[in-house]
Amino acid sequence: MGIDRYAVVPVESDLAGATHLTPDDLGDRPCIEPVGQPGLAAWAAGSYPRYGVRVRSPLNIPSAVAMSGTVGVYAEPARRYLPNPDVRYIELDGPQAIIALASRPEGHRESVDAFRRAVQAASALEALAGTTGQDEDTPSVQFTAVPPR
Repeated sequence: MGIDRYAVVPVESDLAGATHLTPDDLGDRPCIEPVGQPGLAAWAAGSYPRYGVRVRSPLNIPSAVAMSGTVGVYAEPARRYLPNPDVRYIELDGPQAIIALASRPEGHRESVDAFRRAVQAASALEALAGTTGQDEDTPSVQFTAVPPR
């Protein structure tokens, strides 16, 4: 399941008033580096791998941006789940975050089953629509439903 990418910028930044950013807008500004999260670090840094501050947990990215003045990159849900009055979340061009769930085939916790049902429903809706609604230059969101065994 793909989720949009957002820049996390300090409210005092010259970028804070933007409604949309590209990697070029971030230029050579230092970026938060999520240490111990190689996939997230590579996705977040993209073409601007100049790191300023390191965080051990992605949950600390907004606070680190607010305290250090550097730029961070996070998936869209951070806007809702990690509010911080000292940062702005601004849509950022680039690859979407891929949301995945790994569980044992015999695992049938309600949260795991609910995630599987949501992905299956989204896949079915996309198949019915026959299109992602995006132009051909934009990668589509891809869903992979893995039924429980």
